[in-house]
Amino acid sequence: MDSCNRSAIVDSTACFPVSLVILLGLCLIATPLYAGKGHDIDLDSMQVLPLKLALIAAAEAQSVCEDQGFRVSAAVVDRGGLVKAHVRGDGSGPHTLESARKKAYTSASLGSPTSALVDVVVNNPATEGLRDMNDDILILGGGLPIVVDDEIVGGIGVGGAPGGNLDEACAQAGIDRILHQLDD
Repeated sequence: MDSCNRSAIVDSTACFPVSLVILLGLCLIATPLYAGKGHDIDLDSMQVLPLKLALIAAAEAQSVCEDQGFRVSAAVVDRGGLVKAHVRGDGSGPHTLESARKKAYTSASLGSPTSALVDVVVNNPATEGLRDMNDDILILGGGLPIVVDDEIVGGIGVGGAPGGNLDEACAQAGIDRILHQLDD
């Protein structure tokens, strides 16, 4: 039996190389010193998309498409691509949930309308790798970044209309609705 498999009475650092223990200790000591000095980071100034507005944007996008006869789903994500609101209209296909979420994620994470990304990939074959960056990327029209005061705060995606341009128009209606609320 080697020394790392003995009972818990043995000092646990004996199982780790000394250099690793020293390095971890230095990191723990240095991190608070580094993070607290010489940086002008004001965490309170970062824009955050409130849940209330995310719900309004998703509901508006879905409603506008429904009024046009399209059965869609709409998703709103925060700046990190995590879902804040997700609605599935009556009669919309099950695939529309995932396509809406992925379009919202793609537009928020890449900071561009997904329709523009379609053009980039089609017109520049060297950028086809964008499609494979991760499993959440969907290069298909219908996703828009949500920008407030020149800062991306999230993304909205719509899936299910018979064309990415129609999905995008409904997504834009959702954005317009919350921007109008912010102006009030």
